[in-house]
Amino acid sequence: MTSTIKRLLAIAALLVILAGGWYVWHEYRKARISDCCRQDPFLTSGRYENNGVAFSYPSSYDLQERDLTINDEVTHIVTLLPKGRTIPVNGEGGTAMTLSIFTPSKPQPLADWLRAMSSGSPAPTGGFDYQEGTVGGEPALIYSATGLYESDNIAVMKDTHAYIFSSTWLTRDDRILKDFSSLISSVSFK
Repeated sequence: MTSTIKRLLAIAALLVILAGGWYVWHEYRKARISDCCRQDPFLTSGRYENNGVAFSYPSSYDLQERDLTINDEVTHIVTLLPKGRTIPVNGEGGTAMTLSIFTPSKPQPLADWLRAMSSGSPAPTGGFDYQEGTVGGEPALIYSATGLYESDNIAVMKDTHAYIFSSTWLTRDDRILKDFSSLISSVSFK
């Protein structure tokens, strides 16, 4: 065999190997993208827009709304539960994400309003020692609470409304905490 034929065979073999490698990589990447899309519920999410606030939520949750009277004021409650679960009447459900929308009777700083709440807002575990942050570009107070479940809570005062976003959970590994974090990052106020 001449050296030219050997070189041509080597080049052909290299091209076959490269083409095969590209095909395997392409199919693997396509499968990974497909797996990603099936596992990330925010790629097919719902959208809530009402009461001056908007956010996206995973398609694996159902959104339920109701009004409750708390401290003689009507409070709008938005609850996100995994699909198929409902809020039990006069009872505790499982873990959930909620948005409680209050209309305070008088203007006041958010921390003062939270301290004055006797119900409808989980009391902070460590007393009234809030962390400061932002949600949707607005100043927020962040705190944890303990009750039937553990909860992470974020309160925002915007115009005439006070908003408390909450997520209840059993362990820090619960999927609901990742969903809550994604929900909070999608919040905007009008």
